[in-house]
Amino acid sequence: MRNSTALMVGILVALGLLVAPPQSEAFDSCNLNGFYGLSTGGSGFTEALGNVSFTPPGSCTAVGTFSASLNLKVQGQAPTIVTFTGTYLVDSNGIFSLNIPGLNIVGIVAQVVGGIANAFAFTGDLSNPASFLWGWGGKTFLSGAIGPTGTTGATGATGAAGATGAPGLTVAGPTGATGATGATGATGATGATGATGASGTAVINGVLTGGSHNIALSTSATEFMGPGNGFSTGTATDVEVPPPASATNGVGNLRVNLQTAPGGTTVRLFTVLRNGLATTAISCSITGANTLCSDTTNTATYAAGDRLSVQSSITSGAPLASKVGWSLTFTQ
Repeated sequence: MRNSTALMVGILVALGLLVAPPQSEAFDSCNLNGFYGLSTGGSGFTEALGNVSFTPPGSCTAVGTFSASLNLKVQGQAPTIVTFTGTYLVDSNGIFSLNIPGLNIVGIVAQVVGGIANAFAFTGDLSNPASFLWGWGGKTFLSGAIGPTGTTGATGATGAAGATGAPGLTVAGPTGATGATGATGATGATGATGATGASGTAVINGVLTGGSHNIALSTSATEFMGPGNGFSTGTATDVEVPPPASATNGVGNLRVNLQTAPGGTTVRLFTVLRNGLATTAISCSITGANTLCSDTTNTATYAAGDRLSVQSSITSGAPLASKVGWSLTFTQ
């Protein structure tokens, strides 16, 4: 349990999510409420993407229910859709547990605002296939604020009063006819429409991460990595994972970190693939004594069913062997 908690805290610190709640916030089962996106990896070259929906109990100290759907990928096997339902409980320290047959999952909530956790990390044991899992979940964030309402147009001028009818004769006899009603004045012009408020700004609602799974990259071969901990010296098909459909140009901000610099004039190139092909413009290279690179300009769109992986190739010389990690931002 001590190693699982340390791993969860490490995941939250790496993602910038370990933020203590305000003094008035409390930890209980109502912290997990609604829809969360999931990104998870595991031992045995296992990774998964999906979502989970929590329904809190009537009493926040009681047990709530949840349902989850994951796209599970084991190296060398086809992706599989796995669904779970069960119960959960969050204790007063923010630690939660999921009750699922065949799974032993514990986690910790984070970024609790207004009684709702915006993120959480978890670890656990999966019996089929046998794997130790770890990962994180995050809320889908709202769009920017609606712009202010435009100013109301000015009221039109009142039309002129109609002329008074002529008085009747004063001689004895019937009363004279009432004069005709004056014409109605013209309708005033409609005021101008107020300006439309500015559109809200979209925000990033997910981060995809991966790496060489604690294995040093080759000094001569092309290799492939998937979200989570997928790593293969064969083809992208071994590790690629279909993420949820992204917003237009919703995948980008590639960042890569080598443990050991390539050295000399050698160059390593990292390219984001779609369905095993370099059809995106997202890439960056590392050379000489450098260990970092990024591409914060190019973006790509992934439709439902598209598969994502990252290719490591050598474009010059024979670089030193090195472990590597990478990340991408993801917007729906």
